[in-house]
Amino acid sequence: MYEATGESLDVDGPDPRARALRWYLGHMRRGWRDASEDDVRAAHRSDDAIPPAQRLRFVSDYARRLPPLEIDEIVAVSLHEGMARLHDEKGRRYRLRVLMHPPEPDRLRHAVLTQEPPSGTAIRLATPADGPALAELQRRVPVVDGAVRRTYDRGADYLVAATVADEQVVLVAEVDGVVCGMASQVYHSARAAGRLLRLAYIRHVRVDPAVQGRGVFSALNGAAAEYAIPHCDAPWSLTAIGNATVDNLGMRNIARSPVAQLRIDVRATARSTPLPPAPGPGEAEEIAAFLEKATGGLELSRPWGAAEVEARVGRVGPRYGWDRLAFAQGALVGIEGTPITVVTEGPEGRSVRREVLAFDLAALPGRERELGELVRAFCARLADESVDDLLVTVACPSLLSPLAELAAKTMRFYLNHQFAVAPDADGRGYFIDGMLF
Repeated sequence: MYEATGESLDVDGPDPRARALRWYLGHMRRGWRDASEDDVRAAHRSDDAIPPAQRLRFVSDYARRLPPLEIDEIVAVSLHEGMARLHDEKGRRYRLRVLMHPPEPDRLRHAVLTQEPPSGTAIRLATPADGPALAELQRRVPVVDGAVRRTYDRGADYLVAATVADEQVVLVAEVDGVVCGMASQVYHSARAAGRLLRLAYIRHVRVDPAVQGRGVFSALNGAAAEYAIPHCDAPWSLTAIGNATVDNLGMRNIARSPVAQLRIDVRATARSTPLPPAPGPGEAEEIAAFLEKATGGLELSRPWGAAEVEARVGRVGPRYGWDRLAFAQGALVGIEGTPITVVTEGPEGRSVRREVLAFDLAALPGRERELGELVRAFCARLADESVDDLLVTVACPSLLSPLAELAAKTMRFYLNHQFAVAPDADGRGYFIDGMLF
């Protein structure tokens, strides 16, 4: 998957792909100090979802961290795609891939410069047979957040436990034939700054400590970016505030918005108020209309229709289902059905807890307290299911206040994005899809 071959292009020739490669590499070698927003705007598609200033911030930081690169060759990967192979003075190999915009074939859609896999490393698309190995990889590679380490056990098969309703792509890194890394991304539609975009959410990334420091992460991360460029308008991700590793990759130089993840102790929060009867497929249209009213004004909101609701609730296997929804007139909550075991180790000691995610949370304006009461009632059910914690991810000020009262702990994240959002987006809030977390 990662390798690409094609006919050679003249480095100095008039082909649009060759010109784009020369333009990008020329500015990269000069650290983008000689590039203006007008230069970037003229080079990219006229309806670019990523503002020129944002592109300049990101590539300028990347250029500062790269060694000098020399071109080995450039090839035409496809009619609208070209690639330059490069090397540095230590012999490490890189590649710059450019994707042109077919309606405007002389303009760039995306460009991505990445390091190629080290010797003995192969990167490919995951197959269903990789599910158990990927689950085991997650168990042996904790997420490190300062002095705290969290290890996630999603069960026997990652590809089943992490199923989503949207299109998911998982890349696998193998070293000498052994699975040692993974990167998953989910493609979905969302509204931002009044436009409907196809976005790539950068989901789970893991690299086995046994191969860290050998360039596997750089190659895997690059392969994920390279794979994404033909499939989306722009990427986004969620990262913990204060994650120095992520910041050093240049994430601090792209747009960021605050997100809170609330850890709710279900036994302490549970209230014996009866849950309303679970809805069914016959209520998909009503639920879709409710979600449009409740979330349609948020940035990153999805376009909701009955078909989208039915696909979300009924097509992700054991993770979800109509019986996991509680729907009242003013609020809706939907909770994951398959708990994850999380081992946390840090200054406060070691704990082993079973947690679930809130997949769907919505309330009509002025009815946010009803959502809090639904969450309390659902916590009683979760306690009966031997669940310890409910994780609720919120980036909407109107929802944060009533839900934060239920939280035993609040974790802070950044929503990292390069695409344009409305000027008042942070004030109105973002729709954060809990199923993607």
